[in-house]
Amino acid sequence: MSNRVTNLIEDVFKRLRDDLDTWSTDLNLRLEAEISGFLDSLTSKYRDEARDVDRAAQLKLEQEMYEASLKLKSERLKLINEIYGEVLAIVRDEVMKRRNTPQYANLLRSLIDNAVNVIQSNEIKIICSPQDMDVLRAISAEKGLSLMLENGPNDMLGFKASSVDGSITYDATLDSILSLLSENIKNIIEKIVEEDSK
Repeated sequence: MSNRVTNLIEDVFKRLRDDLDTWSTDLNLRLEAEISGFLDSLTSKYRDEARDVDRAAQLKLEQEMYEASLKLKSERLKLINEIYGEVLAIVRDEVMKRRNTPQYANLLRSLIDNAVNVIQSNEIKIICSPQDMDVLRAISAEKGLSLMLENGPNDMLGFKASSVDGSITYDATLDSILSLLSENIKNIIEKIVEEDSK
């Protein structure tokens, strides 16, 4: 019986050992699974956070670049407009200096031709500087036109023309001409600014 008892005890120990091994293996597997899951979630969390930080940094950089670009464009536009204003003032001064010259008379002659073409009449009402009236009277006589001259501002360069009834108008002032050319002038200035900044 002692053999039997010994076998029985050995069987019990063997089962306990097997149960313990199974339990230990299950525990190790569960621990590995839990640790693996914990590490995966931790890694995922920090990966997502790192991605979010990276996205935020990229967005901030893009925003700063966009704002810098807008500021640069604004400063450039301001510079172009300042230069444009100076160019207009210089052109106006140069034309004013040439007011009583043959060059200015030729400019008025050309503008009168344009006014006649637009208004489609030889009878034209003109508002001009008192300084230009004599030149316009001479051009009128030369071309066989009937001009009704009215005083405008003393510093007016060029003139404003209309049909006698006022239904058709033509602005031949230097300011109007320069306004029509403003985009071309600004484009030229912009090209010069670009070349100077290279």
